[in-house]
Amino acid sequence: MGNAFTGLVFTLILLLHGYDNAQGSVLTKVVRFESTPLPTVCRDGDIRVKSSDDKLYTCASNVWSLLTTPPIAYTIDRALVTDGAGGISASIITAAELLHLDDVTSSLCGINQSCVQTNKTFTSPVLNTSVSGTAVLDEDNLVSDSNTQLATQQSIKAYVDTHASATTTHGVSGVIVGTTDTQALTNKTIDADSNTLSNIVDSSVKAAAGIARNKLEALTADLALISSVSGFITESATTATELGYVSGVTSSVQTQLGTKALQTITITAGTGLSGGGTLAADRTLNLADTAVTPGSYTNSDLTIDQQGRITAASTGSGGSLPNVVTKTTTYTVLTTDDIILCDSSGGAFTITLPTASGVSGQIYTFRKTTSDLSRVTIGSFNINTEGESLDLVSDGTSWLELRRDIPAIVTSYTPGTSNFGTVTSLAAQWTRIGSRIRVEGKFNVGTASASAAQVGLPAGLTINDDNITARYLIGSAGRDVTSSNTNNNSVITSTVDSTSNVYFGLFGNGGGTTPLSPAGGTALVGSGNLFSFTFEVSIDEWKL
Repeated sequence: MGNAFTGLVFTLILLLHGYDNAQGSVLTKVVRFESTPLPTVCRDGDIRVKSSDDKLYTCASNVWSLLTTPPIAYTIDRALVTDGAGGISASIITAAELLHLDDVTSSLCGINQSCVQTNKTFTSPVLNTSVSGTAVLDEDNLVSDSNTQLATQQSIKAYVDTHASATTTHGVSGVIVGTTDTQALTNKTIDADSNTLSNIVDSSVKAAAGIARNKLEALTADLALISSVSGFITESATTATELGYVSGVTSSVQTQLGTKALQTITITAGTGLSGGGTLAADRTLNLADTAVTPGSYTNSDLTIDQQGRITAASTGSGGSLPNVVTKTTTYTVLTTDDIILCDSSGGAFTITLPTASGVSGQIYTFRKTTSDLSRVTIGSFNINTEGESLDLVSDGTSWLELRRDIPAIVTSYTPGTSNFGTVTSLAAQWTRIGSRIRVEGKFNVGTASASAAQVGLPAGLTINDDNITARYLIGSAGRDVTSSNTNNNSVITSTVDSTSNVYFGLFGNGGGTTPLSPAGGTALVGSGNLFSFTFEVSIDEWKL
């Protein structure tokens, strides 16, 4: 229904249950929701709701008329009850008070009634006279220990009287300790000014107690402490200063004193000395003067006595110095020679040694002083390069090599090249290593030819080919660019075909050559390439 019907619901109920004063009976009417039109036959007094407008209509002589005024009016906002005559009337109970009965599911208890209340909550109740029931316990020892039941005043007093002394216990938690009780106290403070602690033993004091030394009884100042016969700490007669005298002592003081010399012992100055005396004081021994005049002596002749003193000194001729001679051509060594310097810049020459049997123990030193590669032959020995030195000693029968020193001097040279075209920026150097030579070099290639490419040794040197085959690997070479018809990597070989040049071969069949066999210049490089090489080979002139 619409709002009109909703607003008329209360009036409709009053009409349905109204009291008919004229007939002296309760009206019993049936209200139905009817669709339009209303019934053509009706009973007088019938009430209908017309659905088209949601309004009430009443019937009189089969004619429906709009109902505008309710037949009975009641006091507003009151609960309705039946009266003594069986009719309906408004009570004194308001609608708000009637709402308090909402959700009530059992009987209500009046204020003057005695009722049993279960699971009820009372706000600020006042209990008069006494309480009783199973929730109240009368136990003098409170043995039930319940958190849902009450104890009586008498049982509480009896419990306190049993467990507390006559002194006040307000605010006390835990067990109360009596004057004769034995009880462990934790985190308690005892005033030492008004209490005495007795029978304290060592086990009663914790190691961490940390009693400050200034809390102990004051002792006599500046004395060493000892333990008395009773085991207590006490002062000794030894002062702190006296105690400090033994600082650093590592053994018995008496033993050390016993090994000290007596002050009555006398030190007597011996020969050439002066001074001395008893040990009662510091003593000095002085070296007595001699007849030697203080000063410096060259190649001196000295006289020394049994006490080690120099008693005489004079400038002498001194010992002989080594005899050094320089030779540039054929020479026979003299017995007075010691060091022979050899200058072979004018060419190779020979030095003849004296007969070994006549100079047993004689040592000669030979040293080459020039940078040329000319050989200096010394008996069955030789020296060849700058700085090379040779020590020979006679054993009375023959000359033996005592020591040879060959310095590794780096020397620049210009090697000859073949089949690399006209090379430019040529730079090379060699170093002697024992009986071998190490060569390093580079150059820019000209117009190479197909013939075997070669690089020459320093002038005057020949390869020792005693053990060299046709394909003897002695080094490596390479260039700085890549092209389709040449090879970047090559090796250097030495063959019996030449003792003054080295050849270059290839790792594989590059350039159409047999591996490691001498390769043509065009197989190795291209015009303008930077070509680098290094090799090491034994030299015939440097055989040791």
